[in-house]
Amino acid sequence: MTRIAFGSYKDTLTTACDDFRVRLWDLRTGESILRLETSYGAATGGDFIRGLAFDASGELLAFADGTAVALWDLANFSKIDEYEPLPEDDARSINDISLRPDGKVLAAGDTHGIVTLWDCQNGEILVEVQHSEYIVSALRFAPDGTWIVSADSMDTLSLWHCGSGQQLLLLDDCAANCIAVSKDGSLLAAGDETGVRICRLGP
Repeated sequence: MTRIAFGSYKDTLTTACDDFRVRLWDLRTGESILRLETSYGAATGGDFIRGLAFDASGELLAFADGTAVALWDLANFSKIDEYEPLPEDDARSINDISLRPDGKVLAAGDTHGIVTLWDCQNGEILVEVQHSEYIVSALRFAPDGTWIVSADSMDTLSLWHCGSGQQLLLLDDCAANCIAVSKDGSLLAAGDETGVRICRLGP
């Protein structure tokens, strides 16, 4: 299992495994109700799913392998779009993604330490920032969508303004393979194999 997330759509659990597929499970019956994959993964034998994200409604699902990002409407069980945001000759790979709560912007962190925000409707780049030289291990949007937090494989964590790309906060010695932000945006949790660190961002 590479990713797991609860969705608010009809009591489902979403999982991703190293067979490059995403599955939706009915929590009441334990049955798999939908199996998804990127076209790139299906055509090539695929890469494992590196990112899994929902919007605030729980009906818009985004998932990514190292190359492609797919958007699905779970209310209608239909694919909205799929695109390969990185150039074909680019050595980078996507390592994690996050959806802005309104579902209009997708963020991706890559293996070269870059965080990129895309418009979900047309795939255009909105903001691109250099987090560091190292792999972006995790990232999450703030509940109001105004900032995003990213972490890298060398224990650096940063907060960025989504409109300007300005760095708002830098924390060293903060290891994070996963990140969570409280609903009011005042608390940030960063976890790795050694434990969880909680930071207060506001009153």
